[in-house]
Amino acid sequence: MGFRFRRSFRVMPGLRMNVSTSGVSTSALERIGALTAVEAGETVVPIAELDAARRQIRELQRLLGKKTLEAEILKEAMEVARDRKWIARSPLLPGDDR
Repeated sequence: MGFRFRRSFRVMPGLRMNVSTSGVSTSALERIGALTAVEAGETVVPIAELDAARRQIRELQRLLGKKTLEAEILKEAMEVARDRKWIARSPLLPGDDR
């Protein structure tokens, strides 16, 4: 059985020196966090811009839902008012072709 020796020293953050019976080597470690692969034609956007865009999309979806609900309520109110003859029939209103 042969003699084995291996030791690793941290020289500075991200750089290590490895010593073994076969020699000395260095290794550079880069701490990036999560890595994501991008294709050649894709655009890279900073995360802050992505978060801002997502917030804006959520706000616009909320407003759109609110306006849609308002339109449905008004439409139902118009139908109720017509049925109770509170509103005279006018050919200018949509759906009055009855």
